[in-house]
Amino acid sequence: MEEPLGQPEWRKSSRSGQRGNCVEVAGNLPGIVAVRDSWDPDGPALILDPAAWRVLTRKVRNGELGLAVIPGTPREEPGSYALRIPG
Repeated sequence: MEEPLGQPEWRKSSRSGQRGNCVEVAGNLPGIVAVRDSWDPDGPALILDPAAWRVLTRKVRNGELGLAVIPGTPREEPGSYALRIPG
């Protein structure tokens, strides 16, 4: 698959293990943060500007979106959360 984003350096939390519901984040692209499903690396990526990414990660940290941060995960590094998604 062609990478329309340039050369993203995708990373996934080392704490996500094999639990599923994992996302990968590429923060090395100029002016954007890309997020994709780690189980579907050839699928679409969500593109956010850095300010929107900071708002999203703050809302996740603060529990404003109904997603639970799995205990023991570092909260101080945006992009390194393991989340429990309801449903």
